[in-house]
Amino acid sequence: DLLVAGIDTTSSTVEWIMAEVLRNPDKLVKSRKELSQTVGKYVTVVKETLRLHPPGPLLVPHKCDEMVSISSFNVPKNAQILVNVWAMGRDPTIWENPTIFMPERFLKCEVDFKGHDFELIPYGAGKRICPGLPLAHRTMHLIVASLVHNFEWKLADGLMPEHISMKDQFGLTLKKVQPLRNLWTSYDFKLSSITTIIISSPQVGKQVLHENGQVFSSRTIPHSLHALDHHKYSVVFMPPSPKWRNLRRVCATKIFSPQVLDSTQILRQQIAILDLLVGGIDTTSNTVEWMMAELLRNPGKIDKRKELSQAIGKDVTIEESHILKLPFLRAVVKETLRLHPPGPFLVPHKCDEMVTIYGFKVPKNAQVLVNVWAMGRDPRENPEVFKPERFLEREIDFKGHDFEFIPCGTGNRIAISSQNNAFNGGIPCS
Repeated sequence: DLLVAGIDTTSSTVEWIMAEVLRNPDKLVKSRKELSQTVGKYVTVVKETLRLHPPGPLLVPHKCDEMVSISSFNVPKNAQILVNVWAMGRDPTIWENPTIFMPERFLKCEVDFKGHDFELIPYGAGKRICPGLPLAHRTMHLIVASLVHNFEWKLADGLMPEHISMKDQFGLTLKKVQPLRNLWTSYDFKLSSITTIIISSPQVGKQVLHENGQVFSSRTIPHSLHALDHHKYSVVFMPPSPKWRNLRRVCATKIFSPQVLDSTQILRQQIAILDLLVGGIDTTSNTVEWMMAELLRNPGKIDKRKELSQAIGKDVTIEESHILKLPFLRAVVKETLRLHPPGPFLVPHKCDEMVTIYGFKVPKNAQVLVNVWAMGRDPRENPEVFKPERFLEREIDFKGHDFEFIPCGTGNRIAISSQNNAFNGGIPCS
């Protein structure tokens, strides 16, 4: 989650650190030299990055419980207090050359970010200091030290340090307006040395995922998942085995079966919906956002909400049991999944043995990406037009049987929670 999700404060800070050292190659050299001499020595680049790019630029808002006077200013009861640590870190009365990345400044002073030195409080201070600070402290240093020590870092040909944008994107967390990963596309970085085959045809997809499903049922495992042996216990990434089949059976029958989903409806409303609407990283929430965007661009479709009134009545809270009574709503969900699948290439498959598909020999250990985004836009009747009605005229579903429409995958590796996604996609849209 730290390396992939991109929303964690630690991962944001690590990205800022690497951006700063890439823009300042001399600092990178010093860090590498320090690591080669003494692994574990305090890395001042972390402090300097936290000064310039605090993970929470305004911290988490505080609330004033009673009227109080601060520096002759009366703060009223219930006022919201934002602590602008971003501005404190760039105050020219406190810091020499405040906008320059200069880790050496922390070699000359004993300022720390643990809440005692108020010129540097990226994690807050007092009773509401971030409780995860000790973990963040260790994690950031470990990640940055590992990246700097184990890899050679240099800018691509034609890319100068000043080309790296350092513009801030303010929010609850502070991110880069232009993430470092954008450089991969702009400057043609090679992302992988694995032989990769991309499937963009339903016919070929059926041969790969159904007729040769056993051969392609393994996963290409990202190196990050080897930490703590996560790949050995993940139902998504485990290789086919009796253990994997048992875990999958338990998930399918004890967690995501229609009967269990019905019985746990209230519990999931209390726990999961908050995560759905606030988290912003779940595939379902992404699909809901695309769905509402398409409906707003097509007012004629949203006007058909009269289906809701006719089927369940006015001023009634939408329940999961209502979804089967709403064919147009289900068609809207399907059409959104066709145009905007939550995983455009699904989770990568791995070929366990050499196999021939449509006259093409797929080598052993090749990575296979199924381009369901392209399949959903295969030229036929107005593929770029948002037209839910097409699913009212055809008996096609996304449960893995119709290979022109497999946004949740198919075969042994179909998303176990696709039934749950079908419920969750329809309810918020309703």
